[in-house]
Amino acid sequence: MAQDKLLEIDEIKTADVTASFDIQCSASQSPDAVGQMRRVTTKGRKFALHFDPRTIVLGKFGQFFLYTFFLEDLQAGQKRWYQCTAQVSSRGAFLDRNIVVLFRVSHGANVDEGELELPVHSIAKQDFIGVVTRDIPAKANLSSPSGLEVTVHNLLSEMDVVVDGKVQVSSDHPNYWKAVGLCDLGDGKQFRVRAGETRVIQLQIEPKKLPALLSTLTSVKPDGQHERLNVEVSYASDFGGPNRILLVPIQVRFVPSLASLVVALFAGSFLGTIAGQLLPNAWQGTKTVLKTAAKALVFSLVAELFAMLLVALGSRFVIIQFDLDPWQFLPVFFIGFVVSGGKEVLKYLGFTKQSTEDKRLEEGT
Repeated sequence: MAQDKLLEIDEIKTADVTASFDIQCSASQSPDAVGQMRRVTTKGRKFALHFDPRTIVLGKFGQFFLYTFFLEDLQAGQKRWYQCTAQVSSRGAFLDRNIVVLFRVSHGANVDEGELELPVHSIAKQDFIGVVTRDIPAKANLSSPSGLEVTVHNLLSEMDVVVDGKVQVSSDHPNYWKAVGLCDLGDGKQFRVRAGETRVIQLQIEPKKLPALLSTLTSVKPDGQHERLNVEVSYASDFGGPNRILLVPIQVRFVPSLASLVVALFAGSFLGTIAGQLLPNAWQGTKTVLKTAAKALVFSLVAELFAMLLVALGSRFVIIQFDLDPWQFLPVFFIGFVVSGGKEVLKYLGFTKQSTEDKRLEEGT
């Protein structure tokens, strides 16, 4: 027979949380897993309240939560058990956390009270985790693709979150990738992020080398974006929190392989040498052109290595007012072209301004 007032839990009222408990109790047997439950004895040691937070479930229509308690009567000669189901309605824009509540047990003339810490969940639409990439934009290496490194941070200070290892990925350019859609985070298995913890994990997605390399030609600015991914991450707070979806936009910048950068440098240097020799009064014969090409290639290689060093140290590499990224195909081609004689070609074509000092030298003043 149901006993409405056997167990009562005081309403929670704080600055950001309000939660009420509608409880129905009935006679029961001792639960099988009682040893794994949290046990709290009332102040007068008349009753013991047993509770397993793992049994919390979201109620119908997602408007409340169902908590299951087992009440043990400790009075001599009694040894009775009751199962109590609480419908918990929480309100407020708060982050899930543990809250200490006051409860009372009334059984005939016997009345006692106690305190119990309960996990309280929010049904408000807000994010409990933050997901970002280490670099912005995130770098996708085309030479040894190993996915994109993302950082998952738990915003809850008292509860773990459980993140689904499968995420839904969409792309502005699906042809840049071997596969989009359902992708793995890490090994694809569900994983736990402790309260306040930050965890680094790989988003397992692999680019197609040629389409991705060609996409780098569309943006020559340092740290420019080549692609954008939208990632849907599914997660829930521990102990019965409702499932939540976080939409994470990820900017992607493809990093060409070392082999493709070598090709770009050689091609740019060769074109710069040939173009420079085609300027008026510049041709000095095939033998001279080959020597010039060899020297230009060495100078281009030195310039590229110097540029890589500068950028690695946090500096910028600028040629003819162009801020270049020495890890991208087109800028490396341009470095080889300019160092190998292309600068004079650009000046001849009117693409660069001639300095005052150069004008004086040409005029002999």
